[in-house]
Amino acid sequence: LSAWRGWRPLARDPHAAPGAPASRDHVISRDPATNVVFAAGGKWTTWREMSEELIDEVCVDFENAEPCTTTSIGLLGRDGWEPTLAVQLVQHGGVRAEVANHLAQAYGGRAWDVLALARPTGKRYPRFGI
Repeated sequence: LSAWRGWRPLARDPHAAPGAPASRDHVISRDPATNVVFAAGGKWTTWREMSEELIDEVCVDFENAEPCTTTSIGLLGRDGWEPTLAVQLVQHGGVRAEVANHLAQAYGGRAWDVLALARPTGKRYPRFGI
């Protein structure tokens, strides 16, 4: 069981029309007085998109800078993940289907590493508990 609570930042785009409402989307902008680039607002699930846009904006100042490549870089756990990973965790890891699904979705190919940290339950099934 897990829960998340926090404040969602709202950003007002400095380039938006006067009186435009604050947005739940992120804003990447540059302060014309200082030339500082900043990111504001956004959602937990768009952090990669925000970082890509921020890097692309900063790179405008550099000759020979290439666009951000974050979309081509796999996240931790990508290697070793496959659609049948949860089934493999049940069959060879001795965990319940609910645990296997959680491990596969949360850790991808690193699920085996997490499972290796589990302690034996002393039962025939499930053999390990998390």
